[in-house]
Amino acid sequence: MTIGGDLSIATGCTFNGGTSRTHIFRGNWTNNGTFAFTTACTASYAATSGTSKNINGTANTAFTNVTFGPSVTCTYNIAPTTVTNPRFNMSGTLTVNSPATIIPLAGITIGNNGAAATAITGTGDIHVTKITATPDYASQYLFTTNTVTNLAVEYSGAGAQNINHSGGTIRQLRTSGSGVKTMVTTATLNATTGVSCSGTATLT
Repeated sequence: MTIGGDLSIATGCTFNGGTSRTHIFRGNWTNNGTFAFTTACTASYAATSGTSKNINGTANTAFTNVTFGPSVTCTYNIAPTTVTNPRFNMSGTLTVNSPATIIPLAGITIGNNGAAATAITGTGDIHVTKITATPDYASQYLFTTNTVTNLAVEYSGAGAQNINHSGGTIRQLRTSGSGVKTMVTTATLNATTGVSCSGTATLT
């Protein structure tokens, strides 16, 4: 199913995603109710207009696989407002394709309901915003396999962060926001894109 505009699941309502289906969402996603599926549900966030979309609501959402882009240049703000343990969940693979960017709220974890999902991959941009212990990629993005070779990883938290991206070579390391960004593991960067720093952040 393709939803060309915004989708809102109201409190007390259930969206049944069916069995082994792929759903394409082109607008904002708000889940204040229940999203359910029988077997293997894939979500594709693929905006065709606008520069930003929001993924939010008072309920956590879980899929099997999730893909962002490719389409127009768009930033996806992941900000569920769950009272406890706000999460964006998938059990399988998260793919972030260029020119998509995902920015989770600082308190959000992305993975399999607090455990590790299968894999992250893609060619787009991902932001690390976590600033509470432990303020790094490995604590915000929970995956068994971290294929970050073609991803740009930006540490954009509003405070001190540890640079620890749980993988090998990345396309580009970026810092922004504020606070000291401390390299705690060895990072291998693409020779042509390297490091980009902005904002008031200090890289050490």
